[in-house]
Amino acid sequence: GQLQSISQQMVADAGKIASVTALCDYAKTVVANVSALTSGVRGACVDLPDTTSAPAIKSAKEVAEQMPRLLTAVKRVVQNPLSDKAQVDLLEVAQRAALPPMTLVSAAKRLAPKVTDANNKQRMVYAADSTAQSVQKLMAACQTYKQIGGHIEIEEALEAFAATISDLETAEIAAMGGFLEILPGQNRENTVELLSMAMKSMHSANEELLRVAKSEPNQLGNAVKNTTAAANQVAMAAKGVASTTPAK
Repeated sequence: GQLQSISQQMVADAGKIASVTALCDYAKTVVANVSALTSGVRGACVDLPDTTSAPAIKSAKEVAEQMPRLLTAVKRVVQNPLSDKAQVDLLEVAQRAALPPMTLVSAAKRLAPKVTDANNKQRMVYAADSTAQSVQKLMAACQTYKQIGGHIEIEEALEAFAATISDLETAEIAAMGGFLEILPGQNRENTVELLSMAMKSMHSANEELLRVAKSEPNQLGNAVKNTTAAANQVAMAAKGVASTTPAK
């Protein structure tokens, strides 16, 4: 059992390392392609009126401001390859940095029919296509990292918990109005018992979450999912207690 656990951890670690490496590589490719596209756009705009070139030039300037942040985030991961914080920072910066390059790609595509110099047009269009492809690969790498690192599970769990909070708020309003319905088969005694059981389960889930956060961060997604599921059970049990309590 211990050997299997060690093997699984090694596989998980290898997958995470591969996904972080891909994230860094594709981020650097995006920066290189954006640089080529920015240069291509400026070259194509030389002989165009300002009114025609202004949108593309503006997009080129905006995207140029984003790229140093992406490179800085990559550099931090390279310097601290085992730092989860550096990896998550890169993930967040990469996701934010995806939109400006695609905006520039769109501006370049709209500009292309107005460019008369064939060489300048070809360079710009090629750079736009390369940029679009590299951004797509970067986003795929972000998705892979999130899956391996449990980020998607955490996001889904938090969304489910937000729905639970919303349901509780609705129940509170219903209780204040005196029209919170009692579900069939429920009574004060069994709803209190269910709440007690749910509280114990949530306590266990919280303890497991703390343990995993300290010793098995790769499993954090599942732990958060289990904790929010337990919290949901507590919320539903509390709702049941409220519905069977006189003068609620």
